[in-house]
Amino acid sequence: MILRTYLTIGMCLYAIAAFAQKLPVVQIGGLRAPDRVKIDGRVIEWGDKFQAYNKATQVFYTIANDDVYLYLIVRATNNDAVQKISMGGITLSISKTKKKTGDMPAITFPVYDKMGDKYFTLSDKPAIIKHTEKDKIQIDSFISVKNRQLVENFKWIGLVDVKGVADSTLSIYNEEGIKSGVMIDADLNFNYELAIPLKYLEIGDKAASFYYNIKLNGGSRYSTNIIEARPGLYTFTKADGKNYVLDSGPGQAYKLFPTDFWGEYTLMKK
Repeated sequence: MILRTYLTIGMCLYAIAAFAQKLPVVQIGGLRAPDRVKIDGRVIEWGDKFQAYNKATQVFYTIANDDVYLYLIVRATNNDAVQKISMGGITLSISKTKKKTGDMPAITFPVYDKMGDKYFTLSDKPAIIKHTEKDKIQIDSFISVKNRQLVENFKWIGLVDVKGVADSTLSIYNEEGIKSGVMIDADLNFNYELAIPLKYLEIGDKAASFYYNIKLNGGSRYSTNIIEARPGLYTFTKADGKNYVLDSGPGQAYKLFPTDFWGEYTLMKK
């Protein structure tokens, strides 16, 4: 039974890669959100399906709406993408009329205090050796520990030019109705959910369609003095004032620097 479980996981990973190749790089059109959405990182109500896989950011995503909220659902299936999100958060920006880089509502989750980002990785997962019940218990324990870390670290939402909200930083337990949730699931996928009331984005009945930008900020959000000491090896100063080295290897520039893309969305009415 245990061997069958891990063979199934391996087949799922293969299926994920194949599915990513079939999806568009940017979502096409709008999508009505399912009833009774719960923002907790489980993504069960979304049927475990995504509308696009963006190669620049290396994440699956879906944007949807109901009469009250705009939703962003993201899944990262590789550790580089997970680390990048944990280092600098994801920023969703909205433009009603055209693609632009400033003066538009933007929501970032997670954000951190002046000490900068929290270290989070899935690369330390236990090795599966004999596919025994013990291996399964170790993986389950690992997932539980990682989800506790997410709860401890991902506490704040950052806002820029969001109409009707005075604060630039909100607790995830805010009273403004902006919701967020993250979770590592049983297949070690990183699932991310964000819900923003349409009224804060000045869309809703005032606009049938709009442009959006999704950005994975990376470690540079909280770093300065970034230097590529040699190909693939970067040194930088983090917000805590200490100097760090990002080990040489593939994917390091991706984790450190922002990647983003634009899309156009049409609100779906009931």
